[in-house]
Amino acid sequence: MGELKQACEAAPAGRLGAIRAGLDAARAGWGEFGGVVLAGGVDYVDGEPVEVRVRKRSRRYTIDDDGAAVARAGSPTGWLEVAERVVEEHWVNVNRRGVVFLPAVEGGADLASLALQIADTSAVVHAALLELDDV
Repeated sequence: MGELKQACEAAPAGRLGAIRAGLDAARAGWGEFGGVVLAGGVDYVDGEPVEVRVRKRSRRYTIDDDGAAVARAGSPTGWLEVAERVVEEHWVNVNRRGVVFLPAVEGGADLASLALQIADTSAVVHAALLELDDV
């Protein structure tokens, strides 16, 4: 877990602050359920911005990329193996639909930091999958 903490601490304060501000504004209107899509402050290799979804269901949150990294790369043959390797290095998860995600609970880890980690990991997964096409 030390690598996750280092990655979050190494992130530019402006990116984390922008995510935190967007998340705080959205959460102000949430009750038991809510959701928001935030700019991750980083771009995919093709220059499109990474977006991160944060969804609340009671005290539980899911932070994810909605499968964008895999979809944008065209789901090349072998994508799951590559994505699993990348997310393991970044301490996050990927499901069989290609969604890069982390679960969280209210009062636990800083949601903005987790959103930043998902954005960064999504960009890395996308880049790694594009390299698959080049092989």
